Amino acid sequence: ARTVCATLQALNAVDTMSNLAKKERLMHDATRFAQDWVAAWNSHDLERILSHYADDFSITTPMIKTLLGVESGTLTGKPANVNTGKLV
Repeated sequence: ARTVCATLQALNAVDTMSNLAKKERLMHDATRFAQDWVAAWNSHDLERILSHYADDFSITTPMIKTLLGVESGTLTGKPANVNTGKLV
């Protein structure tokens, strides 16, 4: 799956009219990814949410410390997040 950053970088590289179809496709892909990402968060389905992230992603937020008691406030990797049964 293409990441949002990779899609935006590709969009910036497409600047000629001959590449209009490619640019439209990239815009469609970026829009669909964003819609899927928002829908996943709104569903509160942990597996669906994590499908948008790399296996080794890291998240840091004060809510991790508050809700899960993880002193550093950081969870790293999908297994760490799936094992908690919660997403902060």
